[in-house]
Amino acid sequence: MAEFQGLANLEIWNRLGEIRRRLIWSAVVLVATFALSYLYTPFILQQISEKLKQLIFLSPAEAFFSRLKLAFVMAVIITAPYVLWHIWRFASPGLKRKQRRSSFWLIPISFALFSAGASFAFFVVAPLALRFFLSFASTDLEALISVDALINFVIGLVIPFGFMFEMPVLMLFLAKVGLVKPEVLVKNRKFAVLIIFILAAILTPTPDAIAQISMALPMLLLFEVSILVIKIVWRKRLREAEMAE
Repeated sequence: MAEFQGLANLEIWNRLGEIRRRLIWSAVVLVATFALSYLYTPFILQQISEKLKQLIFLSPAEAFFSRLKLAFVMAVIITAPYVLWHIWRFASPGLKRKQRRSSFWLIPISFALFSAGASFAFFVVAPLALRFFLSFASTDLEALISVDALINFVIGLVIPFGFMFEMPVLMLFLAKVGLVKPEVLVKNRKFAVLIIFILAAILTPTPDAIAQISMALPMLLLFEVSILVIKIVWRKRLREAEMAE
């Protein structure tokens, strides 16, 4: 009994040591990526402010801390696959072979979907929204936008769009555990459309219809893709159940 407890304690300490190593490596990569991202913040600011005549800062430290904020967000997004890989490596010994294979592919797929959503927001939605708001400028009303306000505006679009593009992965997970059936989604499609437009209105940082529709339309497309994915998963589940019988 004492020997069994000793082995159990040793296993716990080994796992804690593994967590510590993986956390350290993740932190090192995050810091290194943050430093590199900071070097590229002038280029990113130039890209997102090209529609503006000038970009201002309202306090002595605003420009510096705004660049830090932008660099940190960039570093978190870029480092996410590496951190997720460490999480998968830590959890994979407790998974079955089939579960390890399917969960491994979720990492690049999730990152690709998030990157697609973030890129769509950065290159399409943000310029459209900025063009719409800047159209209200006139000879009597000049647009003077601070660097912090612009970065918050862009981040407020990029992050929600990135997460909303994860819908197929979420739907796939819910289908895998048996919580979502394709016929239920098809039957309640009209409610899903309503919920999607409500979410788009809540998640977009601006009240303009351009940003909200730009988020809602891809979400509707991803919802339809999710239905197709879930149908494939359920057909496979039914075949496996029939073979088991």
